This record gives sequence, C-alpha cells and structure tokens, in this order.
Amino acid sequence: MKDDEARGSVLNNLAEGFRLTGQFDKSLRYAKESLQIAQTNGDKSGENVTLNNISLIYSHRGEYDVALEYLLKVLLVDRETSDRHGEAVTLNNIGDNYRSMGRYNEALEALEQSLVIRKDLGDQAGQALTMNNIALIHLEWTEELSTALELLETALQIQRKIKDRQEEGTTLHNIGQIYEARAEYSKALEYLDQANTIQNELGDVVGACFTLSNIAHLYYFRFDRREEALQTWGKVYEEASSRELQQVVDEIEEVYQLLGLGDLEHS
Repeated sequence: MKDDEARGSVLNNLAEGFRLTGQFDKSLRYAKESLQIAQTNGDKSGENVTLNNISLIYSHRGEYDVALEYLLKVLLVDRETSDRHGEAVTLNNIGDNYRSMGRYNEALEALEQSLVIRKDLGDQAGQALTMNNIALIHLEWTEELSTALELLETALQIQRKIKDRQEEGTTLHNIGQIYEARAEYSKALEYLDQANTIQNELGDVVGACFTLSNIAHLYYFRFDRREEALQTWGKVYEEASSRELQQVVDEIEEVYQLLGLGDLEHS
C-alpha cells in the first residue's frame, strides 16, 4: 500500500485483532510498525491511537508501569492538540490502569473526567465503556454494589442499542461479578455464561479467559462442581500461559496454592 495513513490504519487493526486473541507479540509488532509510520508522517492523531493500543498490550501482560508511561505521554499530546475524543479514551485507559495497580482514588478521578468528556461529545459507546470501569471501582474498592449494578445495566442498554457485541460481553461478565459479590450465585453464573457465549462467537480469547476463570471459581466454591472447575481452570491456564495473559495465570496459580492443589504446569 502506497498510502501511509491507510497502511498505518490496517496495521493498527491487525494489532487490535491479535491483542483480542491474546497474541501479544504479534500485536506489539504490528502496533509498533503503525507507530513508526505515524511518527514519520507527523500524524499525531494516528500516533496517539497506536500508543493507546500499545499501552493495552502491556496492561494485558501485567506490565502496568510501562502501560502508564505510554498513556501519560499520550494524554499530554491529546491536551496540546485539543483532541477531546482522544483525551477521553486516554483518561479511560489511565483509570483502568490505575485500578489494576490498586490506585483507586487516581483511577476514579481519571474515569470520571473521561465520562464527562464522553457525555459532552455524545459518545455512547465510550460512555458505556467508562461506566464499566467505574463500576469495577465500586465493586473492588467502595463496595457500593447497587451503584455498580446501575452503571452496568445502563451500559448494557447502550451496548445493545448500538449493537456493540464486544463490549456487551465485557459488561455481562462484570454484572456476573456483581451478583457473585452479592452472593446471588445462580444469577452470577447466568450472566457469565452469556458473556462467554458472546466472547466465543467473536473469538475474544482474552475476554473468555477471564470469564471462564470466574465460572470455574463459582463451580468450585459455590456449586460443588469441583471436577468441572479444575478442568476449566486447567484449560484456561494453558490458554492464558501460551498468550502471556499474566493476570489470569497469577490468579489461577494463587487459587491452586491456597487450595493446596500443587503447582500447575505448562504443557
């Protein structure tokens, strides 16, 4: 392709596809190639989109400090160029990254700023995404589960209206987590199963790993389906290990250690 902008966009799309299927090395290679094109051509908008995508790859790997370095640089450029949409995306990703690091005050501040901008811009898909991340703050930190559920139900309505299946799967997964925290285990499993169905349809391997790990947790601790739980954890562990999905790997290893089940081995 002779058109650099088009080539950069295609490379970014390839990077995103590989990220969603957990092929992070390939994703990073394509994203960095796209970044080089954007920087060579002085395309600040393309550069920022790519840097945001690179930060997501590092976040999935559990390298949150590296991801945050990228995001803070992007935020400066967003504000310098008055790119309000880009600023909202970056603030959302910064907030999600801070949440993963346990820095909840900073996470909530960034996410609320992102939500204000997205509402101003009429960005429905973005609003739903940021509502999801704010809901997770309430689940993990404030324990305001009713507030979290309201945010997620609103997000789900938006996603179904605009037919955003990818994020609908994420929201269903998060609603399942809320119901588990409320000890409504049958409802939790129902929502997680819905999420996993969508993730499988879309080939979202990363999302499916998180969802199946939570399903296995319910099987083991709430439904006395321990054999199914162990089989599910084993499959997810192999998938997550092969794709460098470190957060899922760490969570399953921690569960096995707590239960005295021995060490899991990579095949």
